[in-house]
Amino acid sequence: AGSDEHDFKTKMHYTNWLERFPESPYRDQALFRLGTALFRLNEIKTAETIDTVSGGKKSTKKEANDTIAFRIPVYSAMSCFDEIIRKHPKSEWVNDAYFYKSLCFDRMKQSAETLKQLQNYLYLYPRGEHAVAAKFHLARLKEQSGDPQSAIAVYEDLLNNFYYSSYADSAAQGIGHAYVSAKKFKQAVIAYENSRKYNADEFSAVDIL
Repeated sequence: AGSDEHDFKTKMHYTNWLERFPESPYRDQALFRLGTALFRLNEIKTAETIDTVSGGKKSTKKEANDTIAFRIPVYSAMSCFDEIIRKHPKSEWVNDAYFYKSLCFDRMKQSAETLKQLQNYLYLYPRGEHAVAAKFHLARLKEQSGDPQSAIAVYEDLLNNFYYSSYADSAAQGIGHAYVSAKKFKQAVIAYENSRKYNADEFSAVDIL
């Protein structure tokens, strides 16, 4: 409850701030702060209705355009991340925006689009801040979509290149799960045995270049 209250206050603060300072050089940062708060509040996609000025009455966008000249914009997590990507391509937050956009599609249970967005993120930022998480989510979705061999390839790539990450143990177990999905039970047993050697604490002191 406390976390939701904090995110709601963040939502109100940055919504008002963005309207007061639409040309601010810090707009990209404000959009990211607002977008992540909205994501945590599960306000992923802009609603089809907005609040008009008159008593908070709900109306369609077209009706609102026909009857009032001023209204409070409706932001969503997706609209915030999209604006960063479209209007602030050189922003330090654009890496995060691309990744969170994929999470938005995942939250909306649009698996095909989530896969597309994760692959796009990894194409743009193969060593990006969220590359490990993106690879793990990509492998998980490939397995769920009925492509365990592709999932195994991604999990193995994660283990080979990011063995020090906190995802290593889960990725190693994921290989076992994928082999089970492919009905290759001997390989699954071997993979589960191999997964025992992966432990996040074991790599906590490794310097990441």
